[in-house]
Amino acid sequence: MSGNMFENNESLDELSDIQQHLQQLQERFRTDELSEHA
Repeated sequence: MSGNMFENNESLDELSDIQQHLQQLQERFRTDELSEHA
């Protein structure tokens, strides 16, 4: 039981890492777009 909980927590950590990475990419993409239009 506790083993399953641990695995779930691990994948949740991975998901949050991926989400943070995606946010960084989106922000970079937005700033690139803005500088292109300027």
